[in-house]
Amino acid sequence: MHPAAFLLPWGPFLGFGRGGSFRCALFFEEELMEIFIRNLPYSVTRDEIHACLEQWGEVSYVRAPCDETGSFRGFAFIGMNDEDALLAIEELNGREWGGRRIDAARAKPRK
Repeated sequence: MHPAAFLLPWGPFLGFGRGGSFRCALFFEEELMEIFIRNLPYSVTRDEIHACLEQWGEVSYVRAPCDETGSFRGFAFIGMNDEDALLAIEELNGREWGGRRIDAARAKPRK
């Protein structure tokens, strides 16, 4: 077990990820790739992003950051298994969504 982890009823707790997302060690047993999509319309919702990406495979999470006023910032991070994520990136990159050309890529690890 990770040295900073402690046990919860559903598995070892590792802390909070980017944007305050809950991280559990059991969650990381599956090989996930994080997709970064930018230039999304400000009117898009997390549920719409989730529904769109589901056509390429199971979506583990969608993080769509908001500013201090609660407005969507126009980009999102999506977790999917490696194969599905690569296919989604290939299909989404350069596609138009809500009148805007979006960019999709593998998210770079935080430093």
